[in-house]
Amino acid sequence: MLKRAAGRVFLTVGEELIEQGLPTDWQKTVVAIEAFSDDYFALLKANPKLRDVLALGERIVFRDGERIVQIKPAPAK
Repeated sequence: MLKRAAGRVFLTVGEELIEQGLPTDWQKTVVAIEAFSDDYFALLKANPKLRDVLALGERIVFRDGERIVQIKPAPAK
């Protein structure tokens, strides 16, 4: 299934939405950020254009400038 946000195309892979066009070895350099954490809101504040991307859910992988970011859900308590 394809989804679009902020001019980007995302593919559903398992439970994640992964931005189309990422390198195949993106897992080696990914920066993981917990959804709705302080880092998550700092990312949004630094780049408000990511609002539409982050609105896709809690399991997203996308490019943010030179880095690749993986949004993960908070661990169950």
